[in-house]
Amino acid sequence: MDITHGGKFLPQSPLFPSLRWLRSVADSILGLLTDGFCRLLETNELDADEAGELPRISIVTPVLNAADTVRETIESVLSQDYPDLEYIIIDGGSIDGTLDVVADYRHQITHLVTESDNGMYDALAKGFSRATGEIFAYLNADDLYLPGALERVGCHFQKHCRDHVIYFEDVVEVKGWRFANAPQPKVTHGMLSNGHVLYQDGVFFSRQAYESVGGFNTSVRLAGDWDLWVRLAECYPFRRLHGHVSCFRIRHGQLSQDREAYDEERCELRKRHPVGRPGIAVRFHGLIHRTKDLMDSMRSRRLLYPIPFHQMPPPQGRSPPRTWRAPRCPLTGGYPSRLLFSSMDTRFGDREVHHIYLNREETLAQCYPPLTQERLNELHGVHYSERNPAPLAPGAEVPAPYRDFRGGSPLARLVRRILLPHRLCHQLHVSWDDNTANELLELASERHRPDDDKVRFLDVGCFEGSLLKELRKLTRWSLAGVEANEKAAHKARRSDFEVWTATAEDAIYGIPGGKRFDLIFLGQTVEHLIEPQVALRRLRLLLSPVGEIVLSTPNLESWQLELFGPTWSHWHPPYHRHVFSLRALRHLAQAAELRLQCYRTFSHPYWSALSLELNRAGFGGHVPHGIEFPESTMRKAESLAAWAKLFWNWRGKGDYLYVTMARG
Repeated sequence: MDITHGGKFLPQSPLFPSLRWLRSVADSILGLLTDGFCRLLETNELDADEAGELPRISIVTPVLNAADTVRETIESVLSQDYPDLEYIIIDGGSIDGTLDVVADYRHQITHLVTESDNGMYDALAKGFSRATGEIFAYLNADDLYLPGALERVGCHFQKHCRDHVIYFEDVVEVKGWRFANAPQPKVTHGMLSNGHVLYQDGVFFSRQAYESVGGFNTSVRLAGDWDLWVRLAECYPFRRLHGHVSCFRIRHGQLSQDREAYDEERCELRKRHPVGRPGIAVRFHGLIHRTKDLMDSMRSRRLLYPIPFHQMPPPQGRSPPRTWRAPRCPLTGGYPSRLLFSSMDTRFGDREVHHIYLNREETLAQCYPPLTQERLNELHGVHYSERNPAPLAPGAEVPAPYRDFRGGSPLARLVRRILLPHRLCHQLHVSWDDNTANELLELASERHRPDDDKVRFLDVGCFEGSLLKELRKLTRWSLAGVEANEKAAHKARRSDFEVWTATAEDAIYGIPGGKRFDLIFLGQTVEHLIEPQVALRRLRLLLSPVGEIVLSTPNLESWQLELFGPTWSHWHPPYHRHVFSLRALRHLAQAAELRLQCYRTFSHPYWSALSLELNRAGFGGHVPHGIEFPESTMRKAESLAAWAKLFWNWRGKGDYLYVTMARG
């Protein structure tokens, strides 16, 4: 008797298990040889700038009665600004005004076909039969491409010409909020054939691959995407790329809601057309990709906050105006790697929704959509001068995204539960006092001793002058400040400090000419700046020859960030425009022609208490400055700050960073 194995027949015998073992060993050895050969090939691949033009990408959108959503879908494609884009729309006979919407873009659409069809996959087959691009993808009429998506895809295929199928994770949009979808594994042919489903809007494949497997099965109603992927996987390895390039919008009545029917059709397809096994070369390349993916995957999962479906829908908020302008890294100008989460103002309770993105290369998070400097100054003037100490915490029956979020390693979560004795916390010098002045003096170099009355000190973002008052007690320095909030600056002047009204970016214009400072401090300020690199370049011009810039800012590599995730108090949208890691601050210093000299990280129970309260409330509430914390929260916050001092601050994982920069 014979048994089928990967489309071929192997003899059934007592030696068959041994043959399988020998085959696996041979596969492993040949895989290593193939990996070395592929590495050699990759060293000869050209960089994007040297490889010539980007490949043509053909996008097909099948549409039927989608007047409410198709405009934004089209806008998301056409706004990509990709140099060689072919866009094809196949309409199955819409009668609801869809064609009127499409007509507004008729000069930008390559092909528009309007005729009855036998379902979505028949429409897609028609579209791809007209396509002339090297890379294919399709986007349903209720989904979106994120800004910069096609450039990222085109650059990848240009640099990795041996890849034929790539896929990404995607973003889920619900009521204007955006969340990262559940993470995708590195898929194999076996996983796909056993029912694993990719996020269709994030799958891109070569024309060669599509045509070689015969294209779409036009008789399928729902599971045609899965059917195509399984056939592609028999011939080509799938490569996972990290991050997000597309957005799946949840709405009533979409085909993907009928998951039961989808699974039934998939099972029926599998019965009618048993899948084979991929060839040996495909398996070798798949092994290579999985090996390369392993280390990168571990790093990329640290800041991943999948949509909490059990806490949906999110609270009603004001959706930000739709913008197709991409968030850009302030250091490199590149697109962010992926979305982290969406949030309303969790400090003061404003209902507008903001999105937090991550740039993995720089380890930098940024808030989007952008704010003008005038709007940001207005928000600071209202909320930082007129505090409302009444927190809002919805009842347990109200859905609140990320309520009781539990992150971090098992050890870190265990540590969070263990309360250190109050006496030990006191011995570790954990205090609720404002430690800013002492932390600053600890970072300042020996050239700026507290007893030196020749040191000229400038506090950028001095607010009402509390730090200046404390330094007056501890030092003999000449003290001055800069503050954009006129009301706060006026209070600081009443304490006999010289304070100029200006933003950090414009301090050089607001301070009388000729003044130079030996120590410029930005305390919890740089994260508020719209253009931090511009501000540092200009502040550098105010330094004396031996001057230094010291700044403190939330730490993107904080241990407590891992614990609290989206409910970490330092995210603070929309006021914190950027959240930096030490690596990002190094690059920021370089961009400003400065040199990062030293750094320290610290943790304070006040910020831990804010995180604990927000974690309890979730994104249905807000926790403002000045509230009276419950005794239980204060004890937990003290313990967290003590644990951080014992194990995390000295490892660079404290809640906030201090860095010293000097002229390069």
